[in-house]
Amino acid sequence: MASPTAIFSGISAGQFTANIGIYSWSVYDIANDNYLSDPNRALTIDTPNFSTGQNAGSAVNTNGELCGSGPTLQEAAGGPANTRNMGPWRYVGGGGSLATPPGRYGQLGCVKIDDYYIENSNGTAGFDGTNFVQNFSDGLWQYNLQKPALTPGNVIVSSDIYSVIMPSAENMGGSNTETGRRVHWDVSVGNLNGLIMKLQARDIGRITVNYGGIIGSGWGDEQTATVWLSNGYGLMKEGSPAFALFN
Repeated sequence: MASPTAIFSGISAGQFTANIGIYSWSVYDIANDNYLSDPNRALTIDTPNFSTGQNAGSAVNTNGELCGSGPTLQEAAGGPANTRNMGPWRYVGGGGSLATPPGRYGQLGCVKIDDYYIENSNGTAGFDGTNFVQNFSDGLWQYNLQKPALTPGNVIVSSDIYSVIMPSAENMGGSNTETGRRVHWDVSVGNLNGLIMKLQARDIGRITVNYGGIIGSGWGDEQTATVWLSNGYGLMKEGSPAFALFN
């Protein structure tokens, strides 16, 4: 069985500590209004049958690229600027200005728990509500900046279910406000495209169609995932990142 993986989302003052089992689907630099691509921290897209999105003549590469790299690659190719609107942070906070103190980075990612326990100097105390946030400078703050997210959270572990994940302005964890703000949907394997098409119809953040950043109707799971991950959203299956590799 693969190492169990937890998820996190929030705002931090600095980038999280690299090489201790923490990984990102996307990192948004609030102060400079762009998404970052960091090979020391990001997951890598693993969709060998699909190397780009649609419009292959101009679409950015996906397979083998970093999760969340689509906005950066689009701008490098001469497309629209890499800004908040081109990824999962577009509507967080209602689309208004995100507060920057005490944080400047919007983080969406996951923690490979076995590696985190081994590599983190705090060992198995790493999720005790204090040590985890220390790996994000002064903490992984919720979007209202009222309270730090103290621990990562869990999603369903199933070979039949994908968890589709994005940051949210709302706390979807009921009374448990200590695991950050995010939303995720569970959808059966084989039906990923139908769910994401519904989300895409809400005009969630994405890179433009000319650069392969819009998902087409009727695509299979792998083709849908390659664009979803390039745009910086999360995807899990069987308790681990789906269609993505730990670096």
